[in-house]
Amino acid sequence: MKLLKEGIYQLDRNLISKINVNNIKNLEASASKVDRLRSRILYHSSSKSEPQHMLICFDSKSIVEVSFHTFAESFMILNGVAQYRFYSTKDGSVINDIRMSPASKKGIFYTYISPNVPHRFFPLTKHVVANEVGYSFFSPEQTSYGEGNLFDASNKVKSEDIATQPLIRSSDTKFNKISLDQYTFDSEIGVAEISYESVLNLLEKEKKPFSIIPSENMTKFKKHNFVLEKLYIIQKNCTLKLKLQDSIVNNIYGCANISSKDFNQKLDVSNNFAIGPIKNSETVVQNINSEFSIIHVATERNI
Repeated sequence: MKLLKEGIYQLDRNLISKINVNNIKNLEASASKVDRLRSRILYHSSSKSEPQHMLICFDSKSIVEVSFHTFAESFMILNGVAQYRFYSTKDGSVINDIRMSPASKKGIFYTYISPNVPHRFFPLTKHVVANEVGYSFFSPEQTSYGEGNLFDASNKVKSEDIATQPLIRSSDTKFNKISLDQYTFDSEIGVAEISYESVLNLLEKEKKPFSIIPSENMTKFKKHNFVLEKLYIIQKNCTLKLKLQDSIVNNIYGCANISSKDFNQKLDVSNNFAIGPIKNSETVVQNINSEFSIIHVATERNI
């Protein structure tokens, strides 16, 4: 892993690397030193890659202003507690709050944000570590910030204020089964969430491993035939076979053994929790947890 500058590391995509809790500790130490009080490991190859995929750490004093993008993005909490707040484009009022924590804490661990939805992120613990997937290459022109009268009051709110305020909840996430082993999620307000409870509800219907992806309505892509990320739910004593192209695999709940002709690795949220990139490989993921496991796969595509 290459240090680009203080607080920013680049994963070598020519090697299969393991990401573990020591990497998180390094990010936490760096986040408290750099100007914007956040650090990251860049999983993507370059600023031209799609998606823009990273492991990012926020110090509790890091200020993230209201922003919105022309592309969709997802956010998955691995360590700490945070809150997303979403706003109306008409009057700047708050339309939804999502309090997030790791899947192991049995709350909401994954949030998906459609294009052009104003939002703000608040770290609520000393450090917050998350897996972020931006559904685009990098371009500053694709992000706008909530400046002006519409979001002035929202940008003045501090994390310590958020922590004591009641949540404004208007979640409308729906899961639709589209094939034997796949669900999509959708939301009319453009903000979907996946929680430990929603996974349990889906597991009541499924006896074999299945995946969850955003709907076309959420991504705003028509007939997107290349899925940039998937969540896989693997039941106890079950095995999942995948054809991975150029992928980072992240274990976010339970533990699993992942193997191919090139490697054999146990993934555990308390130690080595991610591995990749895995390229053009027939890969087997075996749940070795006492219950189910949740695996996140993000795949870089050539554009």
